[in-house]
Amino acid sequence: MSDGKDPDPGEVELGDRARAWLDGGGFFEWEPTEAMRHTSRLRIFHAERGEVEAQVLLLVHGFPTSSIDWFDMVDDLSRDHRVCLVDFPGFGFSDKPVGEDYTLTRDAELLDHYLHEVVGATRATVVAHDRGDSVALAFLDRCASGISDVEITHLVLSNANVFLPLSNLTPFQRQALDPETWPLVRQVITPELLAAGLGDATFTPKRRLDDPAIRALADTFAVNDGMAVVHDTIQYLVQRSEHETEWLEVVGRSTVPTTLVWGLYDTVSPLRVANYV
Repeated sequence: MSDGKDPDPGEVELGDRARAWLDGGGFFEWEPTEAMRHTSRLRIFHAERGEVEAQVLLLVHGFPTSSIDWFDMVDDLSRDHRVCLVDFPGFGFSDKPVGEDYTLTRDAELLDHYLHEVVGATRATVVAHDRGDSVALAFLDRCASGISDVEITHLVLSNANVFLPLSNLTPFQRQALDPETWPLVRQVITPELLAAGLGDATFTPKRRLDDPAIRALADTFAVNDGMAVVHDTIQYLVQRSEHETEWLEVVGRSTVPTTLVWGLYDTVSPLRVANYV
């Protein structure tokens, strides 16, 4: 269950956008059944918008960002949906223990727990982006196999590395993934540098650090020393490669209506990935 609003960004001084997002949410304690290396319980940030009786719309964030990705959309979406968002472990305002294995399957379990125990729902439309697509596919597999009784009423996937052979990993992604190069990157990377890099490489048109959305990314990266876990969280690409064929086959067999929304300027996950799916 939620322990209510308990904003605690640590020693980070948050800007207006990040502060508004934190104050608009709350936290719950979660003990995953898929064991972690060094801890058993995690403090998870979540937020809900809209009428409680409305259809649930679960928004699933990507890497290396968090639920604040959806900041500019929630007001419009919450007019006729109950919009629900969660920060995965290692991201945003949730706990970020160092040296853990951050898996897609555990995050799929978290979505299941969140919908059942916090939101109180067993039906949801799921809209995912980037790494969130992989979690959503693992969640679809969980539902299709009967592990979860959640009914996904519609699945929306947007730009993501859901078939790595057709993707183009950036130099930063490769360096962060590699245990030999990451220590050198870790010495120089800061929340501001990472946010500015995303603003330059993943936004069209490009955005600078003085943009409120990019500034908010830097703020959330700094919470709970998020730079320290980037190497741990990007290992999801390994699990992605191990399961991508079976998860896409689950989509092929599924009767859940599925929509792909793909930005054409994406060079990391170009349109050929969506065409393949």
